[in-house]
Amino acid sequence: MKGIGEVSILKRWQYAHVVYDRNRKPSEPCLAFDHVSAMSDIGPERGLYLDMFLETAGERGWELTTVLLPFPRGKELSTGVPDEDDRSTFFVNDPLDIQWLIFKREV
Repeated sequence: MKGIGEVSILKRWQYAHVVYDRNRKPSEPCLAFDHVSAMSDIGPERGLYLDMFLETAGERGWELTTVLLPFPRGKELSTGVPDEDDRSTFFVNDPLDIQWLIFKREV
């Protein structure tokens, strides 16, 4: 409880989510964040490896707040684009295969 004369300072936060795929092709990034306009100052090459991305995001004020496992085992997912190695649809074998990393930074 605030006493007389004390001021409460509210912080404003900006949030963003990044998709982590641990079953990516070797030449592809493991993190997809091109859809996140708030993180547009982070180059796509920083998404090749998780540690590179976390370091760069931290330098720009982003803090990892939580990780979500959005898809249960057995869930069928579509990439939306048919490709040559027939990875246009796949089933989630392990809930850790695809994770959403939630970040925040003070505005």
